[in-house]
Amino acid sequence: MRASIFHKIGDPSVLAVTSDFPKPVLAGDSDLVLVKIVAASVNPIDYKIREGSVPFQPRKLPAVVGRDLSGVVEAVGAKVTKFKPGDEVFGMAEALIGTYCEYVVVSQRSLVKKPSLWSHREAAALPLVCLTAYQSVGRLLEKAGRGKKVLVIGGSGGVGSTAVRLYSALGAEVYATCSGRNAEYVRGLGAHRVIDYTSEDFAVALKNVEFEYVLDTVGGKADRDKARNLLSYGGTFIAVTIMDPSVHSVGVGTALGVMFDYAKTWSYERIWRGINYSFMLVRDFGGDDLEKVVNIFLRLGFKPNIDAVFPLDKAADAHAQAQQGRTRGKIVIDVQQQ
Repeated sequence: MRASIFHKIGDPSVLAVTSDFPKPVLAGDSDLVLVKIVAASVNPIDYKIREGSVPFQPRKLPAVVGRDLSGVVEAVGAKVTKFKPGDEVFGMAEALIGTYCEYVVVSQRSLVKKPSLWSHREAAALPLVCLTAYQSVGRLLEKAGRGKKVLVIGGSGGVGSTAVRLYSALGAEVYATCSGRNAEYVRGLGAHRVIDYTSEDFAVALKNVEFEYVLDTVGGKADRDKARNLLSYGGTFIAVTIMDPSVHSVGVGTALGVMFDYAKTWSYERIWRGINYSFMLVRDFGGDDLEKVVNIFLRLGFKPNIDAVFPLDKAADAHAQAQQGRTRGKIVIDVQQQ
């Protein structure tokens, strides 16, 4: 099958399309689904794996990256009850599988039916960012009730824009940082106030606001140190990434050092200010959480913003653009011509 693969760790140029990558085999007596992928999307974890900055996710090379997918069910295992061949589905593949390819085998738990109102491109843009936004702060907001204040650091990217829209829908008063060119876009998602990080220090601009929750989608010690001073007693800080965005290659030692520094800060703040710190990893790929967020977005008439679309053989260009860090919404890869 056609797939965008990499044979070695490196910059975007290591990605190349092959026509003879092994097609996955569906086990007949299973709850697995063979999906013909129509579209995938780019997440930071994709290019971090490609460049070797995810030290605890070793891969046998050559390998395929990608987590998000939207496509059509080709075949199902005997224990599958939710889908049948021909169903349009989308979801998130389990770790180490890869979706920049024509076919993938995933658990039925990882998929939901694609809404007819969304294209495959739009559906492919959502799984990882939806699950990250919901499982980090969204669940907490559901329990806490309306009116809570949330700061989203990096409000215009994939996770950030999804979080702003979701948290606003859940009744939170959402503040967000982004560049000036994306300010109106983020306001349109429901942000109560937007801070242009190119001209304002959010720690100064928001010094009189106390937040119950901070979601950091950017990473780095500087923003973390600023944001923790804006949290109320007992507040929660959740980081999507703890690494500085300027770091492109991380050894195990460096990663452990950052984690140690993070844990030290967490312990101090936990004892003296009751602040909860955590690092966000999508822990449940099941479709229940994804379906819950999708239903909220459908009620709102919300569709994800597609910043750019690349064909499969231009996946390297998609990564190069994503790594510039100026994406508004998501970058999508067309696996099948649309």
